[in-house]
Amino acid sequence: MYGDYWNLSCLPFENNGDPQFFFRAPSHESALLKLQYVIEQGKGAAVLVGGHGLGKTYLTQVLECELSEQFSPVVRLMFPRLDGAQTLRLIARRLGAPLKEIPIESHPEEVIALLEDRLSELAEAGKCPVLIVDDAHLIQSPEVLQSLALLLSASQVVGLSLSLILLGQPELLPQVERVPALDDRVPVRIALQPLKDQETQQYIQHRLQVAGLQESIFDEHALHSFAKLAKGAPRRINQLCDLALLVGYADRLPILTEVEIEAAALELTCVSID
Repeated sequence: MYGDYWNLSCLPFENNGDPQFFFRAPSHESALLKLQYVIEQGKGAAVLVGGHGLGKTYLTQVLECELSEQFSPVVRLMFPRLDGAQTLRLIARRLGAPLKEIPIESHPEEVIALLEDRLSELAEAGKCPVLIVDDAHLIQSPEVLQSLALLLSASQVVGLSLSLILLGQPELLPQVERVPALDDRVPVRIALQPLKDQETQQYIQHRLQVAGLQESIFDEHALHSFAKLAKGAPRRINQLCDLALLVGYADRLPILTEVEIEAAALELTCVSID
């Protein structure tokens, strides 16, 4: 709606996972490199934690784009509301294993055996699958984490390549630690940090430039307001910027100030009913 008004080639603040908008802040770049290391060097597993809206899922979408075709398929699971055996069956199905050969009530070891066969087939085809579990901190059953550990163990014993990435809030770390079989198989743990004030300003300018805008449409005070109101969370920054650009378009403003940014923040947190 406001793209033409601001001379944008595309909307710069969509929360849609478009990798071209990835801003390589030090914390995010470091996390990306560590995840690449785990996958490309066959280290097994990693845990990536961080607060709401810091870009954990987005980071893995960028990661997927930067990995070579060898590291596929990439299987994504939202936290599975399943028991251990059901979780393994879901993974097997996503990897293309012939589940019809295994009864629904099968023991996890039977599904693991089927997964080993499927991983062997993928290895023969030169493929190294990656399993990403999002919102893993919401997994309440240790049995699920134990099943993931069992899968990792089985793949490592027979020399097959499988990478597991767990994403979640910071409380995921102690959850993993309480499952020794999994804890021992996670060599890399990463805590994603919020953007610093200067990084927030650079992040905004970067996304505007990718969208084709070279000059700034936010004054200096507006940029400082983003840092204060968004607390370094990219998702929140995107929401504020998107709404501010809409307000500027509606009011036909030539530039956006802290007044528009604070008004946008108020709209995101309050709903007035006449």
